[in-house]
Amino acid sequence: MKVFDKEESGKIMAAELRHVLMALGERLSAEEADEIMKGTEDGEGMVAYEAFVKKVLAGPFPDD
Repeated sequence: MKVFDKEESGKIMAAELRHVLMALGERLSAEEADEIMKGTEDGEGMVAYEAFVKKVLAGPFPDD
């Protein structure tokens, strides 16, 4: 994810992360991407990628 952090701030735009989740690798639906990202976006529309990675690695995500 650091590849997408052009400013090297440790954060990427939430909209960009959502796009990456839906378009690359194991393609997710919009709903799946939203569920994974839930609680990671700050008030400015950014996601700290280290916190996001920790959340993903902690798993599991509930099946609805």
